[in-house]
Amino acid sequence: MIDLLISPTFSSWQSSARELLRNNTPPSEIIWRERTAAQASLFTPVQPGLEVGSPSPPTADCHSEAHRDEEPPWPTRAPIAQSHDHPTFRVPKHFLDIARRVARHRDTRKWALLYSVLWRIIHQNRNLLAIRVDDEVSRLLRLHWEVGADAHRMKALLRFRRAREDIGDIYIGWYVPDHNVVPLVAPHFVDKFAAMRWAILTPDCCAHWDGASVQFSPGADRSRAGRPADEQPGGDAEHEHREQESACPGRVE
Repeated sequence: MIDLLISPTFSSWQSSARELLRNNTPPSEIIWRERTAAQASLFTPVQPGLEVGSPSPPTADCHSEAHRDEEPPWPTRAPIAQSHDHPTFRVPKHFLDIARRVARHRDTRKWALLYSVLWRIIHQNRNLLAIRVDDEVSRLLRLHWEVGADAHRMKALLRFRRAREDIGDIYIGWYVPDHNVVPLVAPHFVDKFAAMRWAILTPDCCAHWDGASVQFSPGADRSRAGRPADEQPGGDAEHEHREQESACPGRVE
């Protein structure tokens, strides 16, 4: 048996899966385990200015699905040439799209499931994903749906509250999603609140919009959300709420 420890990201799983396929390692011979934040910190250098008690470097995937993979992607078309030492595998694009989203699910059994489905696609049936009554395919699609549903809920339920900083007001939203969906919902809030500085804070991953670009950072605890403007000296959150309601109903408090 191979006891495989990976970072909880699609890129880490993809890199490991590629090597396992090259070595013709069947799913039954692998135990997939996620590296914890504590284990990750053993390999992460201390960052200048990182204070004691501040969030650890991220172990969850804090990049959007459009972010380029750390590893070269699998080809989705037939290879021109293939050597015995470095075999090339054809992987359907549809599977990769599903895998990237399933990788954001909280269930750690997803890695074994992804590899098992991938193994069967390559060695048994390239059109396996079309067989929705298959047990593994059904489980995979269920995880995919749950991540998408969680992202939809977050878009509907997340609320921002105004806070004051030296460089101006910022709108902070705190939310605890079921899965690591912040990179999936960030583009929605960029489109909706492009004129505001905002930050979305969750235990897994945070997103920060400065009016020009989105930056992602490690997860945070609720204390970092601070006090809303109406609880600060001279706060006027109610007025700010009225101003924002016409453009952003039900989102800014």
